[in-house]
Amino acid sequence: MKFPLHISWIVLLLLVMIMSATAFYLKGYFYFTELILGLSALKFLIVAFQFMEVKKAHILWKIAIITIAIIIPGAITIIIFLRA
Repeated sequence: MKFPLHISWIVLLLLVMIMSATAFYLKGYFYFTELILGLSALKFLIVAFQFMEVKKAHILWKIAIITIAIIIPGAITIIIFLRA
């Protein structure tokens, strides 16, 4: 499926606006950190696959990018929950 660049930019801008609104309005929300990390991982995947052209890369690179997008926010979430 071809995903046009202008759609990617719009989605990224919407994610930034959602993240800033979340940071402003939901600061005391219990899952605030997980929400921000999830949106950041989604932005990372959009940038990686659309602008870094990982979608044309070898399957190993695709798996590595997706793994990084899952492991890093997951590890940070675990650390935060263990400290609380």
